[in-house]
Amino acid sequence: MPRLIPIPILNSLRYWYFPIAALLLFAAGTKIFGQSWGPDPQSNWILLPVVQSIVIAWEILLASLLLSGHIRHIAWLLCVITFLTFALVSADLAQEGFPTCNCFGPVAVNPWLIFGFDTLVVCFLFLAVQYLLKFELRSCGMDFL
Repeated sequence: MPRLIPIPILNSLRYWYFPIAALLLFAAGTKIFGQSWGPDPQSNWILLPVVQSIVIAWEILLASLLLSGHIRHIAWLLCVITFLTFALVSADLAQEGFPTCNCFGPVAVNPWLIFGFDTLVVCFLFLAVQYLLKFELRSCGMDFL
């Protein structure tokens, strides 16, 4: 049987959804209040205002799902897919030579830096999944992990 990682600090990973939700809400908020749609929106469809609006809505929806505490296993999967997508988009923008990815609205951040950060978030999510699985199994009455 697989065991949990016996490092005490990793016990805090059971609350993985709080920092992820805060990050998503921060990114959506900076885009909304900054009203910056990136460098030349015509040069890449990802930076178009309609696409940015969809991303903002998705970030708020996913953060709300995380904070609600319902269906955490599906929320985890959606977070992995979301942050993998964010990483791929950032890598694409970086390879095209964009100075910023517009991930945080008017705050100019190098796309390669965001690619690395999104990759770290995905790694964090894979560390946190063992605690999510333990919680789900325990709530079903199966406490053997």
